[in-house]
Amino acid sequence: GFYFTLLTTAGSVVGIRKLTPSNVETGTSDNADDSTTRPDATPIKAPPPPFSQSLVYQLRTVMAATGVLLAVQGKKQLTGPVYGLFFLATTLHNFCVGARLPAGFKKTVHPLVTC
Repeated sequence: GFYFTLLTTAGSVVGIRKLTPSNVETGTSDNADDSTTRPDATPIKAPPPPFSQSLVYQLRTVMAATGVLLAVQGKKQLTGPVYGLFFLATTLHNFCVGARLPAGFKKTVHPLVTC
């Protein structure tokens, strides 16, 4: 079960990253203090958070809508798929929120733990 959970979570992350547009430039530098050695060097910008705020809001909306639907629906035929969608949206939302936490917190608590 543990390996299946890790595999499906990793697959979800890869899928979401492929679906969301990325504007991160992949410029790396071997020398961390490169701006002091070259006077014309521009400082390297910090990369944006791993998931967009709009994705977090969309997942939160799906999570809230399916939660309300489950509360109102009761014991009906569509309960299973709605539960599945609710738990999927909840897990992905919490992972995205965990991945956007400060780096110091992510060193202590891995984003997978938050989901």
